[in-house]
Amino acid sequence: MYTRAREIQAEFYAAEIAEIADKCRLGQKVEEKHVGWRCPACSKDARWRGTKWIHSGDGTDLCVAKAEKVVEVKTITGDMIERAKLQVDTRKWLLSKMAPKRYGDRLELAGDKDAPLAITVRRLDRE
Repeated sequence: MYTRAREIQAEFYAAEIAEIADKCRLGQKVEEKHVGWRCPACSKDARWRGTKWIHSGDGTDLCVAKAEKVVEVKTITGDMIERAKLQVDTRKWLLSKMAPKRYGDRLELAGDKDAPLAITVRRLDRE
């Protein structure tokens, strides 16, 4: 019963791979990109100069002790391809471990086409 249950589980994962690959799932991906620094008090551009923060335009000291990071946020809506690929690859790996004869990588021992592998058996007679 246990062996048959594991076979059914492997068949379920194999069917699930096809379902994941065929289904389109929309989602959002958020990318953040650092674009600079600014003074939090006056919103002027800022930069680090040696030991202190200064305003980029006039070179005066910042209004406060530390500048804040300016980040550009980009939201992309589309099919969640990376997630689906991860799910499919994970299930393929599980299948290769659960049922290696059926779903594992095929390992063939073969020599050169011109000189294939051969096993020679000799009979040793005892005297």
